[in-house]
Amino acid sequence: HARLYAQIAATLGESGLDRLRQKQASEELLRLNAELGRRIDERTHALSQSEERLRLALGAARQGWFDLDVQTGRVTVAPEYANLLGYAPVAFTTSIADWLRHIHPDDRAAVHAAYQNVVATGEASSIVYLRKRGKDGWLWIETTAEVVGRDAQGKPRRVIGIHKDISERKRMEDETTFLRALVE
Repeated sequence: HARLYAQIAATLGESGLDRLRQKQASEELLRLNAELGRRIDERTHALSQSEERLRLALGAARQGWFDLDVQTGRVTVAPEYANLLGYAPVAFTTSIADWLRHIHPDDRAAVHAAYQNVVATGEASSIVYLRKRGKDGWLWIETTAEVVGRDAQGKPRRVIGIHKDISERKRMEDETTFLRALVE
């Protein structure tokens, strides 16, 4: 290689050799850029497939995730959660205050206490409650949440969780209770 390099340098001169190096470097950059683009496309496609699987699974399970900013009260939710509640996902917005306002009055204090406990302890917690659905209905919801982020002072910053529609399960439990009462 050293002899070939010396022959090329003698033939082309230093400026010609510099142009050759630049051309080689440029070709290598183009090749690397094309490879990077291919890898990005592959990963973007894999991410899209994963997101679709999650969306379909959550819809089938009648569940929707939420991501709460504890300090602002702003909540981001999965489209599936808006659908559960009878709202179009694009038009649905919520906050911690809005969420609490839509909980049945009989359940509101217990749910608020459970929320405060999650924020205070950081431990995962679940609670079952009635939640307003659309303008004129109620759903039984089971919410599981956990603190997943804290600020520099150690205060909870972010809570992640799942809302699950358990209305059918509650209906069956009530039916079973009723039938047992008839038999006894």
